[in-house]
Amino acid sequence: MGEKRFWELYYLSLKIFFKEGIGEKVVRIVGSPNTFRKLTRDDIICKTDPDVRIESRTLQEARKIREFNQYQALLGLLLQDPEADKRASIKHGLYLAGLSKDDIDMLLPPTSDELIAREQNILLSQDKPAKFLMNDNHLVHLREHKEARDTKAKTVHMKLHLDALMKIQENPQLAPQEAGMQQGEESGVPATASAPTPAPQPPTGSEIRGGI
Repeated sequence: MGEKRFWELYYLSLKIFFKEGIGEKVVRIVGSPNTFRKLTRDDIICKTDPDVRIESRTLQEARKIREFNQYQALLGLLLQDPEADKRASIKHGLYLAGLSKDDIDMLLPPTSDELIAREQNILLSQDKPAKFLMNDNHLVHLREHKEARDTKAKTVHMKLHLDALMKIQENPQLAPQEAGMQQGEESGVPATASAPTPAPQPPTGSEIRGGI
C-alpha cells in the first residue's frame, strides 16, 4: 500500500468511526511550555476531504534551503524597518534555518507579553474569557492569539486588542512605549539597532529538522 493511499484510508476511518460527542483525541503542541489540545470530530472532519500530497525528503530540503536564501536577502531590510516586528523576523529566519521552537525560545526567550498570551491561549481555546489590559503589547498578543483554537472567546478577546490599537492610533499618548511594542521587544530595548543583526546561515542536507 502506498503512503498516500494509507492516509486516505486513515481519514476515511475517522469519518466512519469518530463519532461526535463520543470520540476525542488529544494532541501535544511542541513548544515551551508543551501544551495539550483536545480535538473533536468537527476539528478533524471537513465538508470536503483534504488533498493528500507525498513529497520526497530531498525536494523538501531543497525547497527549505531556497526559502531560507530568499528570506536571508530580505532580512536586512526588515531589521532596518522601524515598523517591522524584529523579534518575529529573526525567529522566522531561525525557523527556516532548521531550528526547533524550543531552540528558538532558548536563543530568544519569550517576552512577558508572549508568555502571558500563550497562557491565555489555553483559556481562549476552551472558549473561556482571558484577562485584557490596556497596557498589553497588543501586536504581540494578536500574533500569539492566532495560535489559539477558533472560539467565540478568542474572537471577542482579539477584538479588544484591535480596538485598543485604534484608540492608540487616535491618541498616541495612551502608548508611551508604542515604538518598542511594535517590534515585540521589552521596554528599554531600542527600536532599531546600530548595525543589522547577522542572518543565520542556511542548513545543508540532514541538518534540517522539523519546524516550529
